[in-house]
Amino acid sequence: MSFTALSRVSARNRVNTSLAISPSAFLSWIWSFQAQGKRSLLRAAKERSVACEQVSPFLARLLEHMGTNPAYITGRRWDVLAWNQAACQVFTNFATMPQEERNIVRLIFTNEEYRHRCVDWEGVAQRLLAQLRASSSQYRQDAQLNQLITELQQRSPTFARWWSRHEVQERHEGQKEFRHPLVGLLVLEHNTFQIEDTPGLKMVVYLPACEETARKLEQLALP
Repeated sequence: MSFTALSRVSARNRVNTSLAISPSAFLSWIWSFQAQGKRSLLRAAKERSVACEQVSPFLARLLEHMGTNPAYITGRRWDVLAWNQAACQVFTNFATMPQEERNIVRLIFTNEEYRHRCVDWEGVAQRLLAQLRASSSQYRQDAQLNQLITELQQRSPTFARWWSRHEVQERHEGQKEFRHPLVGLLVLEHNTFQIEDTPGLKMVVYLPACEETARKLEQLALP
């Protein structure tokens, strides 16, 4: 047998030896491959849901049926996706804001008018930032959320200082006070509701905490 033929036989033997794995090792490799594929599919689905957050027509109608009670829906990046007229009258006119500025966290830390309206701005801002940190840990792969955090660290020294504290909070209800330029002090109770069909979406609803605030909300609703 020639040297060339011996080399070919040797090469074939090496290949055959490398393929001779045990059944248990082969099954382990298959399971690992399937698990990686499943994780990739779940990650891709999650990224697609992040990119196209939408509010259903039913939820949009529900907001308007809140009447004089301010309400809005946010996405996982705290973008305001839908709102009712009462929210525009009490907080700010979301309809006239540029879409990129229509974000609760950005509004609180960079909008001076909104900051002035919050009686306890520091407490509200700290709680919101702690909730944002909880969201960021849940959606670590969301590039736009990470970009928002980087932007706010650059635009707001207060945000940058508080962000370094690494505080995390999941709070869904409470009470806030607002200074309104037309009707004065508003005392509002609020609660946040998770939209079950779309995990990243939340509806925030405000109710008057006293009769005086209820009358003022009705006054703001008058044409």
